[in-house]
Order: sequence, then structure tokens, then C-alpha cells
Amino acid sequence: MIRPRFQSRPLLRSSYKESTKEIKRLSTFLLNISQKDVILDYSQLRIACFHFLSQALPKGSVVATSCYTIFDMVNVIINAGHSPYFVDINEKNLGPNVDQLIELVKLKKVQAVIYTHLHGYKSELSKLAKCCKENNCILIEDCAQSLWNTTWDPYVSVPGSYGDAAIYSSGFFKNINTICGGHLVFQRNSNFANKIINSHKSLKSEITYDFLYRTLYAIFFKIVTTDIFFNLVLFPILKFSWANNFVWMNKRAREENNPRYIKRNQDDILRMNFLQKFLFKYQNKESLDKDYFKKSRLAEIYLSELKELIDKEIISVPGVEVKKDCYSLVGTSSYNQIPMLAANRKSLLDFLIKEGFDIAAQHIRNLSETPPYDNYQFIEPKVTRDIVEKIVLLPCYPDYPEENVLDLCENIKKFYL
Repeated sequence: MIRPRFQSRPLLRSSYKESTKEIKRLSTFLLNISQKDVILDYSQLRIACFHFLSQALPKGSVVATSCYTIFDMVNVIINAGHSPYFVDINEKNLGPNVDQLIELVKLKKVQAVIYTHLHGYKSELSKLAKCCKENNCILIEDCAQSLWNTTWDPYVSVPGSYGDAAIYSSGFFKNINTICGGHLVFQRNSNFANKIINSHKSLKSEITYDFLYRTLYAIFFKIVTTDIFFNLVLFPILKFSWANNFVWMNKRAREENNPRYIKRNQDDILRMNFLQKFLFKYQNKESLDKDYFKKSRLAEIYLSELKELIDKEIISVPGVEVKKDCYSLVGTSSYNQIPMLAANRKSLLDFLIKEGFDIAAQHIRNLSETPPYDNYQFIEPKVTRDIVEKIVLLPCYPDYPEENVLDLCENIKKFYL
């Protein structure tokens, strides 16, 4: 049975009776792991970031960020009246290069840093946080993909705990699902706190056309990724379009294939609507733990089955460590995705899709060299150039079957060996 490479997370995780207690626990959980004391809700994570950048920074500021990121997060910087400054990425966690960020902060070239914990990885940011504090630079952590690993100490070195502010997503494919949605956390004693809190109180909370579109998309996606429909209808279409290079169909991995500037103004900054808040009540920390254990098992299988290819340096997985003669990402990743850097990626994908696997190249671009963002300042993206030509995301959502992982690994080995 073919399973899609992406699958949405469940909307309803607990009974209403449980959820009336769990909503406090989940909100408190986000505050605890981030070591913050204020949490605000928004219609989307990127809207939370838009609001923060609009309120916490003077217009015309320069914001350092990764050139390997969701393109619309760069739009948000521009929407808020600022300019992005791209840095290269770290090959071990695919997050922004910390040394480059520190250098920019010390030279006073940037007034804020957005650090994205990408693909589920966590990064040690104490040096960056210290540098930002000493140079009056705001550090924002984007934790959309890094929630949550049960082995992490919730009070030490967790994504979101280093920055002046952190943002979390409750999007359709994230561990907390409210179709779309986000939260911003920070300390009440921060210089920007009162301004943001007071502004947040005045924000509207309404169901928008965009939310209705996303809801319809969610329903459609649920239908087309059911076992029968996906196997009998959708995947054969995707397979045919890949074989015949139908570009319009191969851009199925959402809008990230088409970087473009999206204009927003202050009226687009909204709180969660009543439906999102209702859905949030049905999410809980226990479900995050269960998801983590399922994903960790899949990651173990991938790393065990692909060990020979990693040993021979035919493929690599960023951040892996050798523990008891095995490769491991324990403590390093929340397994949101398993990025694999593959030689001959196009031929590999041709082979795997022909063999009946729904798999694709990672769709995030090197934005520092991609219109319309290539005219902003950037540090030469040497690592990023290499990564974007090799990276494939191995399916690792909680309900992806173990037998599919074993079959996929067997075919990857068959291709290379």
C-alpha cells in the first residue's frame, strides 16, 4: 500500500472533558519549554512573526535570517518594513550559521536575528543569545518544526528557550494542528512587551477567506490521501506527471516551489478565530509525546537500514552521531523530517517513484539567489548551494507505516548498491 510522503496531523486528540484541562497544560508547556511568561495566539505563525517585527523593531531595521527557509517568512520581514540579511546554513543541523550571525551582530549590521530550527533539529544557541544581549540585538526563534523531543530537558537548551521571543506553529502538518495558527511567547519584562500585549488586545479574531480556503484544502487533502483514493487515483497521476516532466503537477509540495512577494498590512494581523481556539482545546502534550515515540522508531529504522550507505559516504544524514556502533539522532532531532543528502538525487527519485514510492526533493530554495529576494544582502551560501542540490526528505510522520520505511530503505540500497 502506497502512503503519501506528507500527512496532516489529527485535529481531535482528546475528549472535551480532558481538553478543558489540557489547554492550560499545553499553553503552560509551551511557556515552560521556552522559559517565557507571556503567550499570545495568532491566525498563523508567520502572522505572529509579522506582528512581533512590526512592534518590537524600528522601521528600516535589518533582520538576519537563513537563506534556506520558507520564502514567506522573508516576506514577513519585508512586510514589517525591514530588510532581510541572508546567512549560510550549518551542514549539521541545516539551521543558520551561528558564527556568521554572531559576526553580523558584533559588527552592528543587524538589529534582529530570526533563527529557524529546521526539519526538527535543535541547535545550541547560548553564544548567539549572549552576543545578541550584549549588542542590543533581538533574537527570535522559529520553532515551527522543532516541537517536541521527550528526551530534551524542558528547562535546559530547548528550541525557544534562548531567544527574546519564540514562535510556534499549529499548522496543518505540524504536531499541533488547528488547520493554521500560531503562538508567540516572550518575557513580560522585555522592553517591547507592553507594546505588543496592548496591540494584541486590539486585534480582530475572525474567520477569513484565507482560513476558509485552508479549511477546504484540508478537507480535500484528507480525501485525496486516503488509501483508496491515493493508490488508485492520485499517485498514478503524480507518477505519470513525474515521468513526463509535467512541471505544473510536480509542484504539489505546496507553494514553496513558487517564491513570490506577498504584500500584507497591519489589517492582516489577526488572532486565532473561534474555530482555531476550539481545535486547540483538543490538542495536548501527551499527544506530542506519543508522536515523538512513533517518529523516533521510524528514524531508528532509517538509520539502521541505511547504515551501509552512510558508512560508505554514498548518502549522509545531517547531525547523526555514532552511539553503540549505531547511527542516532536521539537528543538532536524531534524527527519532524529525516533529511537525507543523496548523490545522483534526480536518478534516485526517478527510480523510487517508478518503484511506487511517493517521495520528492526538498522544495525549499536558496533564497539569496532566488528572485525576488536575490537583491538583498547576503553572505555567500556555499553550504546551502550544496545542500539544496542533494536533499531528500524521508517520510517520518507518526502514522507512516514501518513496513513502508523498510521497503523504501531496501529500494534506496538497491539503487546505490
